[in-house]
Amino acid sequence: MEDVYLLGLLLAHHDAELWVQLQALGLQLASLFYGAFMRLFAFMLPPATLFRLWDHVFAHATRPNSLAEPGAAAEWFHPRRTLIELAFAGLRRCRADLLRCKSAQEARDCLAGFFEGLYDPCGMVRLTEEAAATLWGSAGSSGPWPFQQMKRLEPLWEQQFYQFRYQYHVVQKLVKSVKVDLDHVLREKLGAASHGDRRVTTRNVVDALIPQLQRAMHMSPEQPASKRPAYGGML
Repeated sequence: MEDVYLLGLLLAHHDAELWVQLQALGLQLASLFYGAFMRLFAFMLPPATLFRLWDHVFAHATRPNSLAEPGAAAEWFHPRRTLIELAFAGLRRCRADLLRCKSAQEARDCLAGFFEGLYDPCGMVRLTEEAAATLWGSAGSSGPWPFQQMKRLEPLWEQQFYQFRYQYHVVQKLVKSVKVDLDHVLREKLGAASHGDRRVTTRNVVDALIPQLQRAMHMSPEQPASKRPAYGGML
């Protein structure tokens, strides 16, 4: 997510009109580029182009300071910058088509089609080099602007996602603690002599699991505080 966040900062800084268009369409960069970055663009690029990209990615990741200018702060040179450069190059190359898109799905298909059609490995390298010249420019002793901005906003980013991490923690505890007697539920629903379907079907989840989770998570105002669920009212 850090790389996607940095890509968003760079796009907003260098092409505000395109950034506003994507936001207006409801296209979150993470919906496309999170998976692309996690897989190093596998399943998005043609094989020959993908292997050439990996050469650059692994070279920069193992030697992140190799591109630093004399006197520049080495920590400001992102080891996965090649991924961001290619994503930025794709956004800029598809700019005219993206500005004409009427929906997020249309914009996403436009970008996916561009990357799937990059059959020229040398052309891909030229795109990343042009993007690198635009994005990073000259590095001063205090580091390029996007990295400074990302470091400055990092505490706010952490605060925003704290609630999601806590919810995941609660859901994990609920999954381990909530016990469902499926046989009992099926007997109540279908009769004492019934041998119901014990599979994890939609019907069984709705009838047996969801009520248990609702009782564990929802708080009733009539209940005394000592008997209320530990996580009642959170969700």
